[in-house]
Amino acid sequence: MVNSLAYGLGLTLEFVPISGFFAGADFAGRLDSGYCDMVISRPALSMANLGKVTYTDPYFDLTLAFLVEDHRRRDFSRLETIDANPDLRIACPNEPYYLDWVRRLLPNAQIIPVPDVQTFLLAEKGEFDAMLFGGESLAVYSLIHPQFGVVVPKPSFPSVPAAFMVPIGEPEWREIGSASCRQGGA
Repeated sequence: MVNSLAYGLGLTLEFVPISGFFAGADFAGRLDSGYCDMVISRPALSMANLGKVTYTDPYFDLTLAFLVEDHRRRDFSRLETIDANPDLRIACPNEPYYLDWVRRLLPNAQIIPVPDVQTFLLAEKGEFDAMLFGGESLAVYSLIHPQFGVVVPKPSFPSVPAAFMVPIGEPEWREIGSASCRQGGA
């Protein structure tokens, strides 16, 4: 999608790294300083960032899901089964948006905030039972780490609107997410 956007604007696309995928990455500071013009890998619209960044119109909805060891997929197929087991340790993005949802939907589960998916993947065996995040992103990790599978529990979690972050005060970026999709960029 961003390749199509850059092409359509006649610009050269450059990807720059930002450490701390979830909390602590100071996205607003990176945008304000000009380090980057847009943050594309931070999809969740977060009330905590309102007033610090502008979000484009959402370009799709993420499906919240679990990344689990493949042989444990059945353990995470029903929300009531997950919540009934207080010994389960669920890694979750260290962001209020995700933490609030999962704590509301699974009030008895042990929710452990993590800075990124790699923390879950590189953890010692038994440190976590599952990772909660957007299923579309987790599917990529399951391809790279085939010992893991993605589970969308029933009933399903609410979807998470995905949008790009752009600097405050640049309203021309506001509709870029949905415009990219309409032009076939997604």
